[in-house]
This record gives sequence, C-alpha cells and structure tokens, in this order.
Amino acid sequence: IQSDSMKNGRKKCTVVKSTLNKGSGSKEYFGFAYGEKDSEYSSFSFGKVTSPLLATLRLIEPSAAFEYQNKLDSIVEAEKEVNTKVEQTDVDVDPTVTVVEKKIESKNSEVEAAIRKHFYASIELDSLVAKKQFADLVDEVILQFTSKPGVKMKISLEIEAESATGFDDSLQRAVKENCNVMKFRNAEFE
Repeated sequence: IQSDSMKNGRKKCTVVKSTLNKGSGSKEYFGFAYGEKDSEYSSFSFGKVTSPLLATLRLIEPSAAFEYQNKLDSIVEAEKEVNTKVEQTDVDVDPTVTVVEKKIESKNSEVEAAIRKHFYASIELDSLVAKKQFADLVDEVILQFTSKPGVKMKISLEIEAESATGFDDSLQRAVKENCNVMKFRNAEFE
C-alpha cells in the first residue's frame, strides 16, 4: 500500500527525470556531471541526449558547461595534432641511425600491440537493490572511462521480468509509458 505522498513523490521524480532527459540534448539549459575533483568534472556531458542518474547528478550552468566542453575539445585536438606530427616526422640521417630507428619502431609496434583498446563486461543486478548497485557501478566503473577525454562508451541494459500470474493492464501500461519516455529501443510483454 502506497501513501499519496509516496505516489506524488514518484510523479515529481518522473517529471524531473523527463525534464532532464529532454533538456540534456540541448546546449541551452545545462550540462551534467557526476562529481568534480581538481576543477575536472566526472562523466561530463553537454548537448548530448542522456538519461541522468538523479542520486549523484550535478547540473552545470550553460556558460560553464560550454567553457568546459571547449577545454575538453582543445585537449583532444592537441592530442590529435601531436599524434599527426609524430607520424609525419621523416628525417634523412646516416644509415646507422636508420637501423636504430627501425629497432625502436619495432619495439613501439610490440608495445602498441599489447595496449588494450576495447573493454566489455556484463553483470546481473539483484532486483531488490539494483538502484544502489547501478549507482555503485556508475561510480566505480563507468566514471573511470568517462573521466578520460576521447573514450567512447556504450552502455546497454537488459531487463527481464516473469510472473506466474501475469502482469495486469495498469502495470503494463505504466511500464510501457515509462519505457517510451526513457526512449527504450524495445519493450514488450509476452
């Protein structure tokens, strides 16, 4: 049995989440982060559609978010320029130096081969404490990646629920509506 204040609290939370989801794709309203350390935002997002976690969310005013995004973009550009200059450097020197350079290049390619460039993981969450587990997952794993410029990340969530007695119409309607608002790719009852 739920009290009216609990129902109203959930409705307000849904409205806030919906508003944040819709505003996240624009650079007019705010940026998102999930923490700040030494003037660096963790999991910074600005002008990208996202579904923020309210428990640890930090809103950043548009001018500060725009400034921070420009800073990140300039860091990425500087890294690209350095990599391009290193690749384009060709120096004509005597043959002994060329031999040394070739040995160094082969060592560098061995090191590059050992660098891991892809990560994947899967986990099952306990349905009774999934919210806390997911928040911990964001703090302990996801923020490790999103705090690094240039890391592209994809997070997928699969939900499966079964009931021996079936799901009533009001539950189905509520779940489908919430999934539509949150832009799930697919959400079906069988």
